Amino acid sequence: MNAIKASVDKGIPVLAWGMGNTPSRFPPGRFGTLHEGCLIGGYDEHDLLYVNLYFNQGSGLETVDQDDYTAITHGLDGALGLFFVGNPIAQPDMRDIYRRALENIPAILAQPPADGFVFGRDAFEKWADTLLDESRFARKTDEELQGICWDVHCAAYCTICTSAADYYIRAAAEVYDIALAKELLPLYEKLIQLRQDIWALQGDFFPPMDKFRTREFRMQIAGMLQQMGRVCDDILRVFD
Repeated sequence: MNAIKASVDKGIPVLAWGMGNTPSRFPPGRFGTLHEGCLIGGYDEHDLLYVNLYFNQGSGLETVDQDDYTAITHGLDGALGLFFVGNPIAQPDMRDIYRRALENIPAILAQPPADGFVFGRDAFEKWADTLLDESRFARKTDEELQGICWDVHCAAYCTICTSAADYYIRAAAEVYDIALAKELLPLYEKLIQLRQDIWALQGDFFPPMDKFRTREFRMQIAGMLQQMGRVCDDILRVFD
């Protein structure tokens, strides 16, 4: 606790692993019990810690501020690990860092296929094609289908849902006044809207298996993924 307080007092959050021992919502039996990583960003008396941790519903713990920090007592009792960051480096030129990161986008989206992996529009097209491959889904039990759903859809969707690219682009545009970011921002916001459209269609992160079983439902998801792929091409055209 003393080390945590010393770090937080310097403005450096502490990375914790497994605090609260909150199990994930992955399909039963797929990966066992997984635990969340989180940041400890504050503290109070009596070993009270403020952490940005996802707790399961019914835990009785509520978020306490706009940054989703939650107050928990004795949070270290079941923690699996703590990671402390050293002293801050000299203040970098953040505008230049943002600009160079933006300029690297084409190198990622336009990568040629390698070892079976594809990128940019091709990745979304492959994802959509996989959902439309009926041989993967026919005559499967709900339990089998849950595992297949994670492998061919939710694993990739998790990557999309946890991306903060739009926040990054917005900061580059609004905080650092980078012209390139201002052009890119509407396209990244479109990707986020399509991501939310998939969530609305599914009703949650995991789609219901009775719907996911049907080709018509998967076709709707595939159509949104194909739109995402076309947005990737629009992003690349900004760099032409």
